Amino acid sequence: MKTLVRATLVLMVAAAALVAACLPEPVNSFAEIGRFTSAGNDRIIAVAYRPQIALEELRFYGKQALNTSGRTTTVYFYREGRAVPDVLTGARSMEQASEAIAQANGYRYVFERGVNGRESFVACSDNPQPHLCSSATN
Repeated sequence: MKTLVRATLVLMVAAAALVAACLPEPVNSFAEIGRFTSAGNDRIIAVAYRPQIALEELRFYGKQALNTSGRTTTVYFYREGRAVPDVLTGARSMEQASEAIAQANGYRYVFERGVNGRESFVACSDNPQPHLCSSATN
């Protein structure tokens, strides 16, 4: 009887492993493609996203980005497949990083958490805000 129970358990575990192996790999919906963090912990992050992602998922991703209280974190969202140069890695200041993002252009959405903790999420084609959407793609 014990042998039958053990054999059944082994078969169940093997079947579960087989089913798990046949499931598709989870797909990452976001990929960080660039980041700059200043000495004071202000951050600019460039992220590629899959086209089928809902706007709420973009906003949620931005809200989850690392932020230091009293500092600014800005996340620029680029549609996956766009050629986006890694312009942030070589930046030596927030000014250089901001200029690099402006020159790289092509982002569609921006999430920002400001020094006062206020959050903004902007679809640049629908509601362009000059300080966030100066070089977005419509």
